[in-house]
Amino acid sequence: MDLTKLSNGDKVVAGSGIALFIFSFFPWYGVSGFSDGRSGWDYFFTGIVPTLLAVALVAYVAVTKLADGVKLPDLPVGWPLVVLGAAGLAALLVLLRLVMGDSVDVPFGSDFDLDRKFGIFLATLAAIGLAVGGGLYIEAGAATLVILLILAGIKPLEDRFQQRHIAHEFLLHTAPGGVTLPVLEEALGWRARRITRYIARPSEDGEAVTLTLSRLAPREIAEVERILRDVPGVRGLSRP
Repeated sequence: MDLTKLSNGDKVVAGSGIALFIFSFFPWYGVSGFSDGRSGWDYFFTGIVPTLLAVALVAYVAVTKLADGVKLPDLPVGWPLVVLGAAGLAALLVLLRLVMGDSVDVPFGSDFDLDRKFGIFLATLAAIGLAVGGGLYIEAGAATLVILLILAGIKPLEDRFQQRHIAHEFLLHTAPGGVTLPVLEEALGWRARRITRYIARPSEDGEAVTLTLSRLAPREIAEVERILRDVPGVRGLSRP
């Protein structure tokens, strides 16, 4: 095995691809204090697919540079662009998983966000390295343009997911004991899963109920306000 045949792009792609494969088995998401978690193999499009792309790119380097007498079929776009496209797609999918986060449903009705573990950060670095290595197969200017396009595509997605994870508080002025959590859950229907906090405190003329919901789209906020105002026993609603 003559490693001197490998170009800088080959080395970066092969090293990053092997690293991404290894890091796919590490915990990506989980709960602090617990050893069990979710690895890259628990996510098909954003975990398994980029890992298989990385393995395919490592195989491409091995077959074309380290195996004698092997010639791949000609393609209309050329193999360097295929390598760059596959590497860029793998990086984009792993970055999506990092930005999107993960959560699980819990019995009492709301989603519980999982913590990002070290594995997802290591996998992201490996995936970015894969894209950079793929860029070394073509002209530097084109490679830089492709990487910038990937990062530009991530930004709107990041803003969207951050917006959906903002907590929204609603302060309800209610009759004494008239608006309990089960009553609000029934009124909200499927949105009851978004409730993250319910606090009822005595007030001068009844109770002050603070209700917090997460993962609401901007267009849903007005609808939630309307539903809460129509709940029997609610005398008024305000936003802190």
